[in-house]
Amino acid sequence: MSHNANRLRHIPIHDVAGCLGIPLRRVGSAWYMLESAETGAVTSLCIFPKTNSWKRFSGKTLGGTNKGGCIDLCMHIRECTFLEALEFLATHFPDHT
Repeated sequence: MSHNANRLRHIPIHDVAGCLGIPLRRVGSAWYMLESAETGAVTSLCIFPKTNSWKRFSGKTLGGTNKGGCIDLCMHIRECTFLEALEFLATHFPDHT
């Protein structure tokens, strides 16, 4: 199945994080991934809704990347390929395909 990567890139990153099951806590204008919902401790993964981007400041890479947009976040969290990320996003956000 062919998906329009440009359209999928415009999904709000906060929505993608929620779909991926990433628990978040707002700190200033950014959102940080929680290490544990019980303790409220945050990790180095930060989401920036204003620029629809994210970065993991620890430099840790999963899925071959540690920053980027919606597709990269999906690849990072799911440890999947670009095409697998497109398929996941198209399935969960059909209005963006």
